[in-house]
Amino acid sequence: MNIPKRSKRHGFFISLLIVNALIIWAITTFGQNIVSNPAKPLNPNAGRVRSLTPVVTVTDEGGTYYFKRPTLVQLGPDGSIYVADQEQLLRFDAQGRFVRNYFHKGQGPGEMQNVSGFAVVDRTLVVHNMFPSKIVCFDLDGKLISDTPAAVTGGSLRMRGTNGGDCFLIKMGMPDFGQIKGKEGILDQPNPVMSIGIDGGPAKTLGTFPTRMYLRKAEGGGGVMIPLGKIYTALYGKYLAVTHTDEYAVKIMDLQSGVLIRTITREYARVKASPEDQLGNNGGAMIRGETFKVPVAKFAPDIVNLFAHGNEIWTVTSTKVKGKGILIDVFNWEGAYLDCFYLPLPAPPDNNVEQPAPQVIQGDSLAAIERNEDDTYIVRKYRIGK
Repeated sequence: MNIPKRSKRHGFFISLLIVNALIIWAITTFGQNIVSNPAKPLNPNAGRVRSLTPVVTVTDEGGTYYFKRPTLVQLGPDGSIYVADQEQLLRFDAQGRFVRNYFHKGQGPGEMQNVSGFAVVDRTLVVHNMFPSKIVCFDLDGKLISDTPAAVTGGSLRMRGTNGGDCFLIKMGMPDFGQIKGKEGILDQPNPVMSIGIDGGPAKTLGTFPTRMYLRKAEGGGGVMIPLGKIYTALYGKYLAVTHTDEYAVKIMDLQSGVLIRTITREYARVKASPEDQLGNNGGAMIRGETFKVPVAKFAPDIVNLFAHGNEIWTVTSTKVKGKGILIDVFNWEGAYLDCFYLPLPAPPDNNVEQPAPQVIQGDSLAAIERNEDDTYIVRKYRIGK
């Protein structure tokens, strides 16, 4: 019986089919869905420069309020500007005129100690107070709607947004110090993403996204911990985009199921860390008379902020070009690399190791907290050009 010989080409296609089948099997079996993109986006005209035109500038010269160290900014559906500061939660109208302060210090109903985050949902202001952990809701006229405990044991919480009847928060967990055998080392700090019902529903952990932390032990006990990385998030409907490593990767979570549905990457030329980039990771401390410095990173983090822009994810990269601005990559939520452009984003006012740059994008508007050369703070709203 004669059996015909298979050609090498035929054998190649058989092997390719087997490999593809194994890849599909691995994706299905292990829940992996990595969307890898090339260095260039789909738009052949990518790389243009988009302008930022100031349209509103808010200062504290009026005397009704005082910018001590504002850390959070949001835009309302009507263009209003909301700013969280020390013992202040301020609202300005779309033209930058002061409207009211929602913050009342204390521990009673409607009173707060410290704001970890807030969101404007329709005509409701949803606020998370860190200590004690609770969710406070006001109508936009300042009337208290609800004050609900949101008890979560261990670590502090930072609110990152809302969807439906839930708040979504990042919990700053404690690392496992047992990983360090010697005097110092770098370990993972767990950062669970949690959902808590605005009406007091149960807290649920949806996933954990670790960042790096430097630990230095002292002779006789004690020591110091310094964060080396940040976690950035962007919320769009039921989807949460997260980046938490130095390398280029954006993870997409379905908040309804708590399932990580894909990881988006692209070929990216890493940027060497400049002295300015190293400030956050090159801190120092003195322990029992001994001075030390944190190891310096060779490269800047590939992604330094995330924005949800409708059905697009804007990733702010570490690529800066003089005269153009910062390179921003544009993906859809399925992971396709659609476009990129340069935007002259203002510099963050402070090196806050726990929060992303205090900037927010809504439609063609960007609001940012900035610091002047005399160390005073201002809030600006810009119009983003095409």
